[in-house]
Amino acid sequence: NVHREISSSLVSELQGFGLSPMELESMKSILSMRYKSTLFDVLPPEKKKIIIFLTLKKIMLGFANEKTIFVIEDLHGADELSLEALDVILANGQLPNILMIKTHRKEFSHPWKSLDVEEIRLHLEPLDKNALGNYLETITRIPLEEKSLAQIYTKSSGNPLFAGELTKSLLDTKTLEKINNTYVLQKDKDSVVIPDSIYSLLASRIDALPKFAKE
Repeated sequence: NVHREISSSLVSELQGFGLSPMELESMKSILSMRYKSTLFDVLPPEKKKIIIFLTLKKIMLGFANEKTIFVIEDLHGADELSLEALDVILANGQLPNILMIKTHRKEFSHPWKSLDVEEIRLHLEPLDKNALGNYLETITRIPLEEKSLAQIYTKSSGNPLFAGELTKSLLDTKTLEKINNTYVLQKDKDSVVIPDSIYSLLASRIDALPKFAKE
């Protein structure tokens, strides 16, 4: 079946990195793939963790023969175990030809134990209202009316991800109405509650899904 074919293909790809049977089992365990419990499962948790981290680094090093870009988004939401794995992967700066791009909110901080790699920090400010309007127009295809744009800008604080998802939601619910070649928040829907965060926005969009889609 399809699942078996995908699993077989993935195992083949992993074997291409020269993984030992133990390392291969460690990857199967974190990918929730079936495997014969012979080596990995009998190890203590701390030993398992070290093997998983070092195996992930081995795979990363396998890409070092070619110029490769790895993107890790929203590090501010990462758990401690994931951050610890990154520490091991980045240790000693042994990732030639690899550019790693990490994105996170400005309040995020992590005492990286392995700054032997060259690191450049770029701080991206929120978009101003005009820039946000230009971005949202790539979604709506026509301009937003000034007052409606101002409301979306205020709610999103210039965050393009939130503003974009909010605009799509307003379009889906027909809260944005096309009038004279612009989109306007419907005057008779002033009582509509616009979500204050992307989390509440996503939750409201999930709630609007039919029951079968939620399941």
